[in-house]
Amino acid sequence: MAKNILIIGAGEGIGLAVARRFQTEGFTVALSARNLARIEADARELGGRAYAADAGDFGAVREVVAQAERDLGGLDVLVYNVAVPNWKPASEVSTEELLHDFRANVGGAHAAILAALPSLKARGGSVLLTGGGLALYPGAQAGSLAVGKAGLRSLARSMHAELGAQGVHVGTVTVMGLVADDQPITAAGVADAFWTLYQERGAEVQYRG
Repeated sequence: MAKNILIIGAGEGIGLAVARRFQTEGFTVALSARNLARIEADARELGGRAYAADAGDFGAVREVVAQAERDLGGLDVLVYNVAVPNWKPASEVSTEELLHDFRANVGGAHAAILAALPSLKARGGSVLLTGGGLALYPGAQAGSLAVGKAGLRSLARSMHAELGAQGVHVGTVTVMGLVADDQPITAAGVADAFWTLYQERGAEVQYRG
């Protein structure tokens, strides 16, 4: 049976690299991002589908999952690769701003997982989340993002323990640094880590390049 993957947050960088990595392994690919125009050409190149959704809009996230399931015939892998790039210290972030960021950083992941869960259970599928080193080593900057990555990691760990017994794998690739072609951590390298996590069905891969 052909396998299908939906990547929410599939812009340039990690999301697109993961799409290409799984496509080379025979997966049919569906991409989602806020800006549809940015991903349509990539979806065509990969022979897949493209959808628009704001990850902070839970209704839109649920609809993207439902549409991808209808178009592809089910989901085997759900990837959530969303982060609000807020680099301010925690004391300079308003409570409203913190919660706004958390909606996309964590809430959208939770909404997507719940929406995809029946399909994933039926197909023994996987949820793969893009984590970050800020979850483990928060610093003076990026207070909101650190809270988000810590929340995402906790969500992944909790659901890994809960859903594994139901045949659904949940794991996170914790990216331990900045991603750039001239750095040890590259998008292609992170994509390889996603493939390893998928194959091994572990709780976490901490990727340092």
